[in-house]
Formats: sequence, C-alpha cells, structure tokens
Amino acid sequence: MATKKSLAEQALRVIQGGSVSDDADIDIREIMLFIEQERDALIKQMIMGYKGMGEHEITGDFLSSLTLMSHGSQVLLTYSPINLPNGAGVFSVNIEDEYYLRKPSSNMYNKAISKSGRKFYELLGNTITLFPGLVNQTNVTVKLVASSKSLGETDNFPVPADLESTIIKNTVQLYTLMRTANEDNINDRIDNK
Repeated sequence: MATKKSLAEQALRVIQGGSVSDDADIDIREIMLFIEQERDALIKQMIMGYKGMGEHEITGDFLSSLTLMSHGSQVLLTYSPINLPNGAGVFSVNIEDEYYLRKPSSNMYNKAISKSGRKFYELLGNTITLFPGLVNQTNVTVKLVASSKSLGETDNFPVPADLESTIIKNTVQLYTLMRTANEDNINDRIDNK
C-alpha cells in the first residue's frame, strides 16, 4: 500500500543519492507537496484523456471509499473530492444497495426530480445533501477521488502501482532541475566577483 510519505521517502532517497541523512537540505514535507500535486495532475490528465476518447472512466485504483453517518439529509465528507468537471470527483453515493444519482445543477429540473421518485445527491464543498432527505442517522457509503491534500501522510494513497514510479520520477526531475538552476546561479555569482 502506497502512502504519501512512502513515495516522498523514495523520491528523497533518489534525490540525495541513495541515502537520507538528518542534515539533508530538502525537507520531506516539501517533497510530499510535490507528490500531492503530481498525483492530482496525473489523475486529472488520465480522466480527461479518457473523456477525450469518448469515455467517462474513473478507475478503482484512484478511489477512496468512506462509510459515513448522515446527519439528517446531510453527509460531511472527511476527504475533499478532487476538482473534476461536473462534480465527477464523487464517484458514487449509496445506502446499502440503493444508489443516488448526481442532481443536475440547474434548478429548472427540480419539479422533474421530485416527480421522478429517484434519489439524488448534491455536493457543495465537503457536504453531500441527499434528496429526498433522511430522517434517521444512516450509514452512507461514498466512493470518491480524494484530493491528495486531504489525505494524511500515512493514509492509503490511491494511485495505480504503475503510476507510483511516474510520480517519483517527475518529482526527482523537478528537484534535479531546481538543483541545476541553483548551482548555475551560484556559479554566476562566483564569476561576477
């Protein structure tokens, strides 16, 4: 199981030349920020690439599954969904074997929704509102593509195994480029003395 911290440690070992020492000039928290950004960018790129091919595909390797207690008709998410078009960061919402559909964003469908008899959800920030509303507290299962920033250092970091190496490689390339630019600036200052 990959975690944000384990991927950052791998990248840091490569950047430092194989070993990580306490006097390293790079903080692992800084590496984790780049790991987060790289993961989210790759996920968006892949999902938008599928969409460009006429498919709307979100693979299970990207998904986090949460079982949360509703408070009336609302469910507060512990992870923020990644920002995708049409609220696609939330993959599914269900209570047992009853699935909720994403409510259309336009209010002109409100009458049709209420007459359809179907169950819908609406996402606003980290709050999901269920229609029709629930009276009792109920376990709601939500599958979503969680934003990397909302995942803890040691939480499961949902990413396909083949993308782990890409994330690490891209992070190392960024640091190599930054280190080269920094050394070039130092050499320029020495030459100008």
